[in-house]
Amino acid sequence: MKKILPILLIIISAALIVGGTFIFNGYAISERVQAEAEAAAQNTPAMAVDQAPIAPEAVQGIPVHIEVPQVKVNIGVEKGYYNAKNGKWTLSDTSAFYGTMTAPANSESGNTFIYGHNANDIFGPLRDAQVGMKAIVTTDTGYRFYYTLQSFKAVSPNDVSLIQATQAPTLTLQTCSGTWYQFRTLYTFTLDRYEQVS
Repeated sequence: MKKILPILLIIISAALIVGGTFIFNGYAISERVQAEAEAAAQNTPAMAVDQAPIAPEAVQGIPVHIEVPQVKVNIGVEKGYYNAKNGKWTLSDTSAFYGTMTAPANSESGNTFIYGHNANDIFGPLRDAQVGMKAIVTTDTGYRFYYTLQSFKAVSPNDVSLIQATQAPTLTLQTCSGTWYQFRTLYTFTLDRYEQVS
C-alpha cells in the first residue's frame, strides 16, 4: 500500500496537469474562435443597405423597445451604429440596438434590423423561438408594430444578405449562436398591424 500511494499521487498529479492544460487550451481555443468570428464581423461592410424611400404618409418611428412575449424577451432598444474605423458595432449588456442604416419600423416597406447579445436578459431566449410567435416593437413616435416570425437561420458573421431591403415591412432580429458564438442567427418577422399607443 505504501508503494502504491506515491504512484497514485503521481498519476493524480499528472491527470490534474493534463486536465488543467486541456481546460486552459479549450478556453484559449474558444477565445480564438470568438476573436476570429469578431474579425470576420469587422470585415463586414458598413451595411449601407439600399432602402427604398418610405412614403411621407407612412406611419414610422425609431424602435425604442422590443418584446417577444412567448420567450420572455422584454427590453429597451437604443440606436446602434457600425464604426468602420475600428470595425465594431455599438453593443452593451443592458439593451438591444436598432441598426440605424436600416429602415425604421414602418407601415410601408423595408427591413428594420435589431440586434443584441445572446444573454438571458437580452436575446438569449430567442434560442426557443418557433415560427408563428409574435414580436412587438414600440417606437419613439408612440406606435406599436406587431410582427409574426416567419423563419430563422444561422449564418456567418459577415453574411448580411438576410437583412437587405425588403418590399414588405419586415423585422429582423439578430444574436450570436453556436457553441463558440461563431454564428449569427437571424429571425425574420413580417408586419401584421400597428397601433398608436400615445
